[in-house]
Amino acid sequence: MNMMRFFIYLIISLFLLACNTKEEDPAQEDYRKLFPFKGIEKPTINYEDLVHKQCDIDHYTYPGVETTQQGHQYTLTLTYQCKKGKDNVRDPRYYVCYVNAQKELVTLRATTTEQTVRFSLPSGYPLYLSVYGGGERESRVSAQLSAVDTQGIVSIPTLQYNAAQNTDGTDNVTPYCEYIVLP
Repeated sequence: MNMMRFFIYLIISLFLLACNTKEEDPAQEDYRKLFPFKGIEKPTINYEDLVHKQCDIDHYTYPGVETTQQGHQYTLTLTYQCKKGKDNVRDPRYYVCYVNAQKELVTLRATTTEQTVRFSLPSGYPLYLSVYGGGERESRVSAQLSAVDTQGIVSIPTLQYNAAQNTDGTDNVTPYCEYIVLP
């Protein structure tokens, strides 16, 4: 029994000694000395993370930006085509839109043969692709707009749309409208 009391007193005394130790608060640190202000860093342009922005297909407003600096020059290639279904009587009516160098919205009617349009735009202009329209069941439309920097420095993502009309009769596909401002 004495041995048991001894262990109980030993555990209690160790517990009380452990609870009574008090650490001192560290001295206040001078954060301005540790992390001096070096001025505001200029943001770096990340050409890989260009944002695809949605646009309003019914109300066109020029989405580009005015640049005062000499930027890059881009060669754009627009490829589009539509296909009719097996038993379709009428040709589908799909329309593809893009913005040209005069900041105008150009609307082209897609045909069953593949069409290609090439043009050039400078930095600040939008890589703008819009597709709408419809046709009979199993009709399809595809459009792709890609930009290549003439100097080969900047890689721009491609805007691409593929859709098929899968309801009975004549119907429209879901309209598509996206753009990327060219850096």
